[in-house]
Amino acid sequence: MKQEKLIKIIGITLIVLTIALLVTTLIINIKLKNSKQDNSLALNNIEQSNVIEDNNIATNEGINEATNEVADGNIENNNIVVNSESVEGTIDNEATDYEPDNLIGTLQIPKINVDAEIMEGTSDEVLASYIGHFENTSIWDGNVALASHNRGNNVVHYFQDINQLVEGDEIIYTTKVGERRYQVFSTKEISSTDWSITEESTENIITLMTCITGEPDLRYCVQAREVI
Repeated sequence: MKQEKLIKIIGITLIVLTIALLVTTLIINIKLKNSKQDNSLALNNIEQSNVIEDNNIATNEGINEATNEVADGNIENNNIVVNSESVEGTIDNEATDYEPDNLIGTLQIPKINVDAEIMEGTSDEVLASYIGHFENTSIWDGNVALASHNRGNNVVHYFQDINQLVEGDEIIYTTKVGERRYQVFSTKEISSTDWSITEESTENIITLMTCITGEPDLRYCVQAREVI
């Protein structure tokens, strides 16, 4: 009898241990499965974060490139743009308020029927409607330098015929300060990078500059001296 009881006890114990082992194994498997799911979710989150970060980097790079392009555009805006061609120059970086207060005066060239208003600056906006004044030059005493298109659609081109001017032709410049009359003494083609024409002068002169059709590296320049 004692042997039978002992065998039963051992059998029951083995059954309990087996059940416990199965339950433990099941729990471990469930935990491993959940752990894999968590790891998978974590990896997905990391990948999504990386994608977002890459997108942010790409966006920032795009913004930086756009900013650089704008900066380059501003540098280009420091150049004189005539007939949509950029020419290096020294122009004030400050934005110009294109209101009538920025009108300097008028320019008349009787020989080629020019009678037009002059606006401060040489940006696209100015040259579309006015003769532009180089901001690094005088507006009265010394060298007054001006620019205008010589051709183009939807823009004025007051200087299209300045190549017809010859020595002795009259140019009349009028501002709030007064009126000055000049006589042409120089007409020539210059390099697009020749900015000596905008240098200060001890004489009262007026300088006109425009592009030359088909010659992007050249400009046409007329200079006239005050008649005293």
